[in-house]
Amino acid sequence: MPPAQLIEEIVRRVLAESGRTGQGVSAAQAPVNQAPTDPAPEVLILSSRYRTDMKTLSRFLPKGTCAVYLDQLGQAGADEIMDREFERILLPWLSLKATADLALGRAAGKAASLVLALVMHGQNIGVGEFEYDRFRDTAPPALFRLYRYYEQTLAGFGICRAIPCGDKSRVIHDRLVTEGDMAEFSARGIREITIGPGCLVTALAADMARENRIRIITGSAAGKREA
Repeated sequence: MPPAQLIEEIVRRVLAESGRTGQGVSAAQAPVNQAPTDPAPEVLILSSRYRTDMKTLSRFLPKGTCAVYLDQLGQAGADEIMDREFERILLPWLSLKATADLALGRAAGKAASLVLALVMHGQNIGVGEFEYDRFRDTAPPALFRLYRYYEQTLAGFGICRAIPCGDKSRVIHDRLVTEGDMAEFSARGIREITIGPGCLVTALAADMARENRIRIITGSAAGKREA
């Protein structure tokens, strides 16, 4: 085999082994066709990276998304955050004080002020955990109901419990389901509720369910999870 053909054959084999098509051309001429990849959608976490339990938070992160933390944004305010067009905004933890303050339309501290500013821009925010939940078995019933009312008020603002990815249903037991509940379910992306024995749905709630395409299932086989 002439030297020129031998060199060309060696180049062809090297290119073939490296996954490139280059038969009959030199290495300098072989094109590298790599399609540009789109950046992954971003989810904003309203917390410092070092103060977030990612194991808990990961169940709220849609597959293929990239988490961005407050400490990565520097001094960015609500306007800059809205310009980034995040796929989702998550607040890992909402304290007793912040829950009460935000329900009354006020905020104390940088994080709560940012949450309030984002809500005023029309942004929905998912909450990983409300602190008041931890006192379900010990708090005076009247006080616990007050905080549940605060949560329902926040849902009307667009601050709702974050829904685990892929979870679009809820089971409800032994309580009245109101129009406000349905508004909260709709804001949280719930598409199906199962009501157990002793649970009543008001007429206005049923109307809102139809308007928001929320399916209501009546059955005694409802599980023990409560919305």
